[in-house]
Amino acid sequence: MGGSRSRAALHWTLPVLVGLALALDLFRLGTVSLWGDEAVSVELATNPLSVSLGYLWNNEINMVLYYLLLHGWLSFTGALGLVPDEFVVRAPSVFFGVIGVVVVFWLGRRFWGSMVGALGAALYALNNLPLGRRAPTVSSCC
Repeated sequence: MGGSRSRAALHWTLPVLVGLALALDLFRLGTVSLWGDEAVSVELATNPLSVSLGYLWNNEINMVLYYLLLHGWLSFTGALGLVPDEFVVRAPSVFFGVIGVVVVFWLGRRFWGSMVGALGAALYALNNLPLGRRAPTVSSCC
């Protein structure tokens, strides 16, 4: 009887954690304006691919995959007529953050059991560092 309860709990745990991560990431996604490094990323990703790849090859070879994905995403959304605002630029990060919850859950469950997988995924989902949940910065006004 206890085994069927734990299996039933396992079936709803991951969807709840994915929903939690998605809700937290989307909650303030567009409320904090693009940071300096994000604006540079948008500028670099909206350049022609040959220009971006030339720069990346000489300066930031470790970021090639990110910029290729961002370039493709911004090209796709641009073709749809969407402006690269905070929401559009950060949407891929939300997607990969939610996928990260699934991966952490799966790895924890695979190697240490369902409870560790759920706990690890919950801690990952509640982590304050992902892009969509950054705290607003306090600007000095005077």
